Amino acid sequence: MQNFLELEAGTRESKALLSLLWLEITQKCNLSCVHCYAESNPYKPLSAGMQLSDWYRLIEEAAKLKCQMIQFIGGEPTVHPDLPRLITAAKAKNIPVVEVYTNGTCFTNELRTCFIENRVDLAFSVYADCADVHDQVTQVSGSQKKTLEAIEWSVNNSLMTRVGVIDTGINSSHTDSAVRMLKAIGVKNVGVDRTRLIGRTQLSCDEEALMSELCGKCTPGKLCVTSAGDIFPCVFSRFYKVGDAKEGLRAALDGSQLEKFQTALNSHRCEVSGCAPDEENSDYCNPDRPSPCNPDQRCNPDISCRPDAQCQPRTCNPGRTGEE
Repeated sequence: MQNFLELEAGTRESKALLSLLWLEITQKCNLSCVHCYAESNPYKPLSAGMQLSDWYRLIEEAAKLKCQMIQFIGGEPTVHPDLPRLITAAKAKNIPVVEVYTNGTCFTNELRTCFIENRVDLAFSVYADCADVHDQVTQVSGSQKKTLEAIEWSVNNSLMTRVGVIDTGINSSHTDSAVRMLKAIGVKNVGVDRTRLIGRTQLSCDEEALMSELCGKCTPGKLCVTSAGDIFPCVFSRFYKVGDAKEGLRAALDGSQLEKFQTALNSHRCEVSGCAPDEENSDYCNPDRPSPCNPDQRCNPDISCRPDAQCQPRTCNPGRTGEE
């Protein structure tokens, strides 16, 4: 009986393990990008209900669930005054990877010091090598200059740096040259993705249509918590709530809503690509298919999916050797 109970407890524990937790600490952003999935802008409130103590509680719970990666995102997370405290808290709980997804235009000396002291990974979006085109996407003049300065600073300080070049339509003829520009300034991890028709670019409220915008990597080991305390399977699947921060991460992981979402997502994947949902190394992210995501799922799949949908695991960079 004791062995059975131990086995049962172990099964429950592994079901609750987290590979990736997105914390959308604010919906406020100093930019108003035309394609923003969260519909962020400067007029949004800094907080929609979640307080510093709430974020601390979630970070502590994530650590207990053996979370492998926390990404702070928004909105623009660097406009939130508590970001340094939250980064420090995540590092203190020994979360293996702590990343900030940022536009890089609001870096302060306090933030730079925090990033360096905690060896934070940084992720950015860039839209064009041409400042006018980039700024047309962000709708803020001068934004490209500040973003590129932040990227160069990150590279020069040997922080893990990756950049997503998002094709919004406005910048389609500039994506390749943007990649070349980023490589030239030392960014090793650069990916290109299409705009997801979610948020500001959403065309339909139909669940099937929204499912088709997902990369397909919203596994049960990933969760997103918004500044309102809503829990979603990932940052893009905000049309499918699976829990509430007041009830905790484990409740969402073990809840029926997440299971229903996964069933619906697997069903959609099979209809679109013919893949089997239980296929460990399925090729539904083949670049020849509509989704641009092409992860090597044999290389640390637990942290392979990032919000710019590159699905590029941090351990899968052939140009990187050892610790950086």
